Amino acid sequence: MRKNKFEKLISCYAYALFELSNEKLEIVEKDIQFLLNFFTNEKEVVLFFLNPVNSAKVKSDVISLFRNYISNTLLNFILLIVNNRRFFLLETIFEKFLTLVKKFKNKIDIVVTSAFSLGKSDIKLISNSMSSFGEIISFTNIVDPSILGGFIVKVDFTIIDASLKSYLRRLLEVSKEAVLLKGV
Repeated sequence: MRKNKFEKLISCYAYALFELSNEKLEIVEKDIQFLLNFFTNEKEVVLFFLNPVNSAKVKSDVISLFRNYISNTLLNFILLIVNNRRFFLLETIFEKFLTLVKKFKNKIDIVVTSAFSLGKSDIKLISNSMSSFGEIISFTNIVDPSILGGFIVKVDFTIIDASLKSYLRRLLEVSKEAVLLKGV
C-alpha cells in the first residue's frame, strides 16, 4: 500500500487537535462526527472549500457560520486548516483524530475473517478472548472460503492468523526447508 505523501502532516494536525481538545475531548469528538456527516451529505459545501478560486477570507467567513454548532476549539482549528490551504486534508485529519480518541478510550474494532459465517457462540468466544485489547465497539465477520478453515482476527494493527490456509503454507515452508537440509 502506497503511503499518503501528506501522512505525516495529517498526523501532526490530528495530534495537535487531540492535545487542544484535552478537557473537551467528548465535545470535539461529537462535533467532528457532526461535521463529517454534514460534509458527506452536503457535497456542494465541500466543493466550495476545495475550490481555489474562493479566497481564504471567504472560506473563513463561511466556517464562522458554524460558530453556534461546534466548539470554539474545533472552529479555530478548522480556520487554521482553511488559512493554511489544507482543507483537502480535513476529512482525513478528522478520521485520524477519531482513531486517536478511540485508542485513548481503549476502544477497539474487531474484524474476523472466517471460511464460514460465525455463530453467536463463536463470536462471544472470540470477543471474550479479545477483551484484553480494550472495549469492543464493533465486531465484523468477513466470510472468505479461501482460508479453508479457522479464522483471522484483526484488532487495529494486530493480526492473529489461525487459518488453515496459513497453517498449510507454514507446513509447506517447513517441509521445503527439511528437504533442502536433507539434500546438503
